[in-house]
Amino acid sequence: MKLLLSAAGLLYLLGVAWGADDEQLVREVVKAFVADYNNGDFKNAPTYTTDDWVHINPGGGITRGRDEVPKEVRAIHKTMLKGVSISSG
Repeated sequence: MKLLLSAAGLLYLLGVAWGADDEQLVREVVKAFVADYNNGDFKNAPTYTTDDWVHINPGGGITRGRDEVPKEVRAIHKTMLKGVSISSG
């Protein structure tokens, strides 16, 4: 019984440690996105997107891919979203 409780306690502690690491990684990804959104260049997109990134624009059009989507979102941020910013909390 003690072994079972010890194992459960160890697994819990490992989960907490991994969760803290995961949370920090998520915070860094959000921070990179917010910075890119606010300056409109999306130069860090490879750190928070995948090669098969799909973007649905405000008009309902769909753009696909890490090479094409940033072109579209940069254009939107130079016009319709110029001066708009967000915060991460």
